[in-house]
Amino acid sequence: MALHGSLASDALEGAANYVQRFILKICEDSDLYYKLKYDPYQPDRITISGLATGDYQPLNDLEIPEFVHGNLKPIPQEMRDQLNSTQSICTMGILPEIGRAYMTVDADLYVWNYEDNSDLAYFDGISNTITKVAIAKPKAGVFQVSYFNRLGVNLTSEPRGFEKHIHCLVIVSTTKEIVLLAANFTNSNETVREPSLPDDFRQADMYLFPDALFKVFFYGG
Repeated sequence: MALHGSLASDALEGAANYVQRFILKICEDSDLYYKLKYDPYQPDRITISGLATGDYQPLNDLEIPEFVHGNLKPIPQEMRDQLNSTQSICTMGILPEIGRAYMTVDADLYVWNYEDNSDLAYFDGISNTITKVAIAKPKAGVFQVSYFNRLGVNLTSEPRGFEKHIHCLVIVSTTKEIVLLAANFTNSNETVREPSLPDDFRQADMYLFPDALFKVFFYGG
């Protein structure tokens, strides 16, 4: 049955819209090659960008300097000497929360101030190979004397009231366990009360307590 007048016009418009929706769908699902290739004035040439200055947003608008001066910080000579004794694995990293760098050589942990290669701290009380080191800040009042007594941690070698000045936890992951170490920071032999910024830690000396606070064994031992 033939359509006449407005009915034919509506049917034709509906068909055109239907086809247009399919064309748009095909364009949306086309691969990257065809999306790059599309140019209404040059349909057979791949378009490119990045050659004109206007393709880039001015760095001043982003408050980003165009050039940044970087200083290379070599590792301390003592650390380079320790590398020769590596038997299993050696890892290195940055602990920006306290302004320190670290290196692990098998089961030994070394931490130092990377600004001037000073204040080298050393911990060798771990028996398994170290794989990762991180920093965490404990909540106030968590580590009290009663807590250490329950864990059986020896406090006789520590200064009175030291539990109030655990500034951060050094989390050490090994092949068999996770070890929590306590760290304290002093400045001119005076305990830093409330360090909060990385500069506060960088200007102080780091002390690692000789006994681990806690251990979590992977195999449930």
